[in-house]
Amino acid sequence: MHGYQDAPRQDPRIVDEAEEVLDVAAASAVDCLRRSTVFHRMADGTLPFAGRAAYLEQHWEGLRLLRDALDGRSAVLQTALVSATKRFARTLDRAHATARWRDRHVTMPSMLQFRRHTTELLDEGDHLALAAQAYLRLLVGGECPTNGGPGIIDRQSLAAAVTALVDDEEQLERLSEELSAAVLLLMQHGSDVCRGYPQRDSEDSCTVTVSTIRRALQ
Repeated sequence: MHGYQDAPRQDPRIVDEAEEVLDVAAASAVDCLRRSTVFHRMADGTLPFAGRAAYLEQHWEGLRLLRDALDGRSAVLQTALVSATKRFARTLDRAHATARWRDRHVTMPSMLQFRRHTTELLDEGDHLALAAQAYLRLLVGGECPTNGGPGIIDRQSLAAAVTALVDDEEQLERLSEELSAAVLLLMQHGSDVCRGYPQRDSEDSCTVTVSTIRRALQ
C-alpha cells in the first residue's frame, strides 16, 4: 500500500533570508525613486503632461507584460497584477480623457529592454525571476506621484508568493540578482522620460548611476 508523500518543506532559514532580501530591495527601490529627478519634476510641475503620461505608461506596460507572463502560475501575483494594471489604465484614461492612448502609447528604450528580458525569462521558464520582477513593480507602482496612491497592496502575501519559489541558496542568489536588475530597469524608465522631456531651464539630468543604485542595495 503506497501512501502520498508530503511535499518537501522549505528551509526556514532560506525563507527568512528571502523575505529579508525582498524587504531590502523594495525599500531601496522606493528610496531611489523618491530621490530621482523624474519624481521631483513630477512633484514640482516641471515635467510636462506628456512626460508624466509617458512615465505612467512605462509602469502600465511593465505590469501588463508580467500579468501575461505569470498567467496561471501564481494566483496571488496574478490577482495583484490585474488590479494594478487596471488602476494605471484608469489613471491614464482620465489623464488622456480617452482610452485611445493604448493604441499609440509611448514605449521608451528601457521598456523595450524589459520586454526582451521578460520574454527571455518566460522562454527559460524562470518563474522565480518573473515573480521577483512582479513583486518589485507592484510595490513601487503605488509610489508614482500622479497615480493616485498605492491602492490596496498586501505586501506580506506578495512576499509569500515569491518566497514559496525559493528552495535553496542558489535560488536565493537568483532572487537577489533579479531584484537588482529590476531596480535598474525601473530607474531607467525615469531616465528615459527625463531625456525625452528635458527641463528647459536646467541642465540637471535624471540619470541615476549604476553605482548609486548598487550602493543603495547593499
